[in-house]
Amino acid sequence: MNMYSLVDESVRCAMNIKTHKCRKSQCQGCSVWQSIQECSKDLDKWDKLEVQRLAKINFANKWDVERSYRRVTNTFRFLLVFFIAGTIFCFGAVIKASAEPVYVHHDYYVNDGIIRDKLRSTHRHVHDRDVDGLVNCIDYTLTFKEEWDKDMPPNHCQIVRNYQKTVFAKMNHLFVRVKLSDTGKWLYIEPQAKYDRRNYKMSDYWGWPKYNPQYNKLGETVYWMSLCRR
Repeated sequence: MNMYSLVDESVRCAMNIKTHKCRKSQCQGCSVWQSIQECSKDLDKWDKLEVQRLAKINFANKWDVERSYRRVTNTFRFLLVFFIAGTIFCFGAVIKASAEPVYVHHDYYVNDGIIRDKLRSTHRHVHDRDVDGLVNCIDYTLTFKEEWDKDMPPNHCQIVRNYQKTVFAKMNHLFVRVKLSDTGKWLYIEPQAKYDRRNYKMSDYWGWPKYNPQYNKLGETVYWMSLCRR
């Protein structure tokens, strides 16, 4: 084994120990380590110093490369785990969304027959419920609420008031919000909407900025139902 081969083998041994591929306690029984020791005996003092110098330089270079490789590998592993976790999260969200009622523009639920049926009953029975001489949004809302409560959970239908007075639009209007199941989404419904059409959602019926949900006021149900005279 010449001097340069001795340098390479020494560096390889040092790297194995540094990266925990080998333990120092194994050196005595290692044939490579024994060969290095035998060859070192044949070198004079200056050659031994040169071997040590070259070995330190080569070891430092190899360890820099190893650290860069580990850094890149760890970054890749982190990104891979992050990607897998993100994929699982998105997949779970899709499954959860698919398990809930579909809520899209102009097709608010797969089965919106209940809402349309309540609108039909509302238009059939609406009259001056608060005895103010008018048939307006108050009467339509009170009628819708009473029709809903006949065979649907009362807590799934609430009266909402929208009061908006801005430079963009003015509105002082009464309507309802409903949901078809305990886990369903709240749908903001215009009781005056035609039951044979699918524009009964407030945002479709009135449009923006005339209807701005930012100005919705909840907790109005008990008050307005107390005004219902007949």
